[in-house]
Amino acid sequence: MEWLDHHQYLTKAKLGKAIIYARKMLPSLYLLLDHADLSISNNSAEQAMRVPALGRKNWLFSQSIKGAIANGYFLTVIQTALANGLDPQKYLEFLIDKLANLPILNHESIEAYLPWACFPQKQCKPLLSDA
Repeated sequence: MEWLDHHQYLTKAKLGKAIIYARKMLPSLYLLLDHADLSISNNSAEQAMRVPALGRKNWLFSQSIKGAIANGYFLTVIQTALANGLDPQKYLEFLIDKLANLPILNHESIEAYLPWACFPQKQCKPLLSDA
């Protein structure tokens, strides 16, 4: 953007405002280019926030605060399964089947059943035709 230093432009015009904005955003652009693992878009975060927003009306019928909290727990499990590439229905069935016989207070045994662990990843991946 060095060429801009040698040219004049009107700062109040639309092009001038665009140039000022671009210059202000350059450090962020360089940071993004330095870290290839960063996403250019925040679309996935916005889509994740869409689900609770749509569910607000449904939670009105939870009948109680405890019911709304339970709905929140289920939504969290389902969204975490989706974020880790699992079929949510298969993952819930997997948890119900496997966790019933585990000591819940033993954190090491529970960690093996988190959606990013190897065991659920093998058991609950959606079929390619399901995707």
